[in-house]
Amino acid sequence: MNKVLKYAAISGIVSFMMTGPVLLGEYFLSKGMPDPYKMLYAAVIFTAFVFYTIFAWGFKIIGEKYQIKLLVVTSLLSIALAFISNAMDIVKIFFSTSGLQWYTIILLVIFGVTGIFFGIGMLKLKPRFGALAQAAGVLEIICGISFVTLILSLIGVLLQIPIYILEVMLLFKAAKEDDRPAAAQ
Repeated sequence: MNKVLKYAAISGIVSFMMTGPVLLGEYFLSKGMPDPYKMLYAAVIFTAFVFYTIFAWGFKIIGEKYQIKLLVVTSLLSIALAFISNAMDIVKIFFSTSGLQWYTIILLVIFGVTGIFFGIGMLKLKPRFGALAQAAGVLEIICGISFVTLILSLIGVLLQIPIYILEVMLLFKAAKEDDRPAAAQ
């Protein structure tokens, strides 16, 4: 399992780094991206989704290992929501979605509620991972509340930076614990 969690942590780093190209693509799309580049942008979105899925799957594995069903369910829900969000982002590259702006608001609220419960699940890891799990859980809850309020969603977006860092660290720590012999754990 340690290799899977290491891959999940590395995927979290790559997923976070993909934010720049995705945002750049959004900017150029809003300015009238030429057709030849649209397929490239769609591939960037898809690639970011794949790395995010591997990252989130790591928390599903941790939730299963420590029997935290809330973490398992919210990890899977996060993957499903990311799929819907990314699919809509790819669709809007090629088709007008002017009548579907409401989906962004609905997704933000659902992401927020999911984030709150994911954060609660992370807090349940505190006995095993200490302050790292506590900090990640609290920030996830604050981020989720920010998204649910919509008005404070910019705060939620900015909180993604420390959240990603803490969650990647947690995945690496979980992978390292799996490397130790059973008697040392």
